[in-house]
Amino acid sequence: MTLLQKYTRLEKQGDTGLYHVARIKQWLGYLRKEYSEATALFQEIRALNNSPDIARAIQAITLEHS
Repeated sequence: MTLLQKYTRLEKQGDTGLYHVARIKQWLGYLRKEYSEATALFQEIRALNNSPDIARAIQAITLEHS
């Protein structure tokens, strides 16, 4: 989760944000094959389409599990 949180902050200025959104969803798609937590997070963010919303969802899930 920490790595995903850091990645959401790397969005480059001028970028549409779609690259980071797609990468995060792709990583979670791979991770959910091995980690049930990734499945829950993927379900939470799959309809989101911008980095700030995804960052908030990741933060909320992180707080729930700490």
